[in-house]
Amino acid sequence: MKERHVLEEMVGPVGYWKKLRLYQLNVLKINGLKPHHKLIDIGCGPLQGGIALIDYLEKNKYVGIDICPVKLSYGYRQIEKYNLNNKNPELFSSNTFGDYEIGNRKFDFCWASQVLYYFDSDKLSELFKFVSSCMKPKGKFLGDIIGEKHYAYRYPKPGGYILHTLDSLKRIAEEYGLKARSLGHIVNYGYPKRLTLHTNILIEIKNSSDF
Repeated sequence: MKERHVLEEMVGPVGYWKKLRLYQLNVLKINGLKPHHKLIDIGCGPLQGGIALIDYLEKNKYVGIDICPVKLSYGYRQIEKYNLNNKNPELFSSNTFGDYEIGNRKFDFCWASQVLYYFDSDKLSELFKFVSSCMKPKGKFLGDIIGEKHYAYRYPKPGGYILHTLDSLKRIAEEYGLKARSLGHIVNYGYPKRLTLHTNILIEIKNSSDF
């Protein structure tokens, strides 16, 4: 029980671990993820969604990236718990989104669940540069930003969420030959409506030539 609460507190909110895990798998499958695809999970943490993704994907198809080694250590424990070592998932601690760690590997999907609003414009630029180099042709990046209906828009505060807009993401993406578009609110993909972040907007980013 103690470990369960530690895990949930790492990604919060407590009590929604299973629902959020299912949400992550659902949103990716709806947007085309297949078992044979290669996926990089940016900000994977202790594998709240990663466990479902590893289980769904074929062997050697999942790479998780997080800046926090402690969260990754719990992630490895989850892999053991769910007997998923045979899938050979890889987890890396990195402050460059895995740019150094993954080498020249390419991915069908880049996934960044509920992390973009912790990055300022410079860090987003670094992320999109990385995405442009690691996505396969026809690949896609999926992530979410704070929606305008969230209380943070009405009551912004120093040190709070960074309030990116679709237009601001488009401008940064275009610098690296990418295009961004909205795919609607994440609640439409199974994110729990009881949680305030259900108004977040899902963003899809692809190479300009793929639109």
